[in-house]
Parts: sequence; structure tokens; C-alpha cells
Amino acid sequence: MLKRNKILRFIATASLLWSSEGMATIFAVSGGFNPYTLALYVLIVDFIILLPIWLIKRSAPWSIRLLLLGLL
Repeated sequence: MLKRNKILRFIATASLLWSSEGMATIFAVSGGFNPYTLALYVLIVDFIILLPIWLIKRSAPWSIRLLLLGLL
């Protein structure tokens, strides 16, 4: 039962974050941002956040592939 509650919380949190990101994107694009420039900024911020996490947890074998995919 406890595991199910954690999964439901995770799904609820993910849906709230997804919808807030969508609203922020619509607001930024309507304010004059180019969607491609916005996507570039999002990737740069994601890379800056994920690089230290990857450097700390190098044990995951798929992490280097995900990091390289993020750079592309």
C-alpha cells in the first residue's frame, strides 16, 4: 500500500510539473520568444543541472549515453 501511495504522488507531481512547464512555454512564446531558442535554454539548464549529478553517480552504465544524448 505504501508503494502505491508513492507512485500516485510521483504521478501527481509529474503531471503538475508538466502542466506548469506547458503554461510557462505558452507564456514565453506569446511574449516573443522563439520556440527553438527557448528549447536551447531549457537544454542548457538541464545540462547544467544533470552534469553534477552524473559526476557524482557515475556507476549507472546508461548515464554517459543519456548525457551525450542531452548534448545532441
